[in-house]
Amino acid sequence: HDRFFTDKVTDHLFVFEGNGVVKDFTGTLTDYSECLVELESSSTDTSSSSSTGHQSNYKEDKKQRMQKMNDLKKGKREMQKIEKDIEKLKGQVSVLEKQIEDSADEGWTFLAELTDKMNGMNEEIDEKEMRWL
Repeated sequence: HDRFFTDKVTDHLFVFEGNGVVKDFTGTLTDYSECLVELESSSTDTSSSSSTGHQSNYKEDKKQRMQKMNDLKKGKREMQKIEKDIEKLKGQVSVLEKQIEDSADEGWTFLAELTDKMNGMNEEIDEKEMRWL
């Protein structure tokens, strides 16, 4: 199956382990495979691990995955907000450019104020674009 696709469309798994055991896993398929690799490597390191230790490790891993997922969602929301802000600022710059073109007879001080505003907005756009990258 296409792991990239499943990572994009899932954030919660029900893992059927056999013998009627179903594990509730919060995360993507890639997260689950990494968790399995970590569990296998830790079980080979410590051959005498109890089931309660295994369960507590799973709960700790789940907390870490939830924190990671929340951080990713927060970052995604921030990026969407930055994209909207950039578009809004570009619209405002276009309006200022039109005002500058239309107000050639207003005098140098007025034009300087509009140009300063436009330069400030362009700097803000540059900052947001750098943050977006």
